[in-house]
Amino acid sequence: MARSIDLVTGAGGFAGRALVAHLVAQGRRVVAWRREAVGVALAGVERTVDFDLTDSDRVRAEWGACGAQRVFHLAAVAEPRAARADPERTRAVNVDATRVLLEAVGHAARVLYVSSAAVYAPKAGRLDEDDPTGPVDVYGASKLEAEASVLAAAATGCDVRTVRPFNHSGPGQSTAYALPAFAARLGEVARGERERIEVGALDAVRDYLHVDDVVRAYDHVLDRTDPGSITNVCSGTGTTMRALFEDLARRICGPRADAVVQRALADAELDSPTASSSVGNPYRLATLDFVPLLGLDELLGGLAAAVPR
Repeated sequence: MARSIDLVTGAGGFAGRALVAHLVAQGRRVVAWRREAVGVALAGVERTVDFDLTDSDRVRAEWGACGAQRVFHLAAVAEPRAARADPERTRAVNVDATRVLLEAVGHAARVLYVSSAAVYAPKAGRLDEDDPTGPVDVYGASKLEAEASVLAAAATGCDVRTVRPFNHSGPGQSTAYALPAFAARLGEVARGERERIEVGALDAVRDYLHVDDVVRAYDHVLDRTDPGSITNVCSGTGTTMRALFEDLARRICGPRADAVVQRALADAELDSPTASSSVGNPYRLATLDFVPLLGLDELLGGLAAAVPR
């Protein structure tokens, strides 16, 4: 019996690459859709197609040639700065292209839409899937609008559901995000290329998972949830950005870490969180018998190990 095919959109992105690697390791046949500007090789895939997802005719044509039974829709303008800089492009990719893809797929495949915890209204405690939405930035607003298309498709009988990942990181993530930016700048200090590091809002609390656990969760959720459902992908544990920065400083700068931390000041170059806390409730994910395999030690250790010395 022939193995079924998985389609991954946004396969050239950070989480997309990790998901492709996971699916290939599981013996899945994978078709990868990437943006044309992304040239990262993807090992083990059945086929890679490079095109802009805002080309609706191409989306329909490529879907017709795809033959996938499962779809992981990750493609998005995700970096907060990029989303703010070009809200029209952000909406075209995150909202319009999602709607076109869902229409093209229709009832032919099972779909996982990757939204974001950025759709929630700020809250001091752990965020449940039923908590009020209220995005505070362009990216979150676009993800929430796309969720409406997902729910509308599910209401017509399409087999589509949503995940809302919280913060995740790991080696290979862009320095547009806080933890890789911390690690890169700490590496510069360790190599004697700079004396001080300026950072963002260190009192912010964030819920981090390793990207490898996040993509495992995507695969797990797709086959175990009902159409129209929403599932947080998170650890349920909040950690201050200060604690994460200090941990990375110890790993990368060694004995100089305390002095480096003390010299750290607010830095507008980093994408400082707009909400003081973003921590998810993983109860719904846990009821699906999903358990993260990697903790903060592996996450921060991997980021530190990837820094050139």
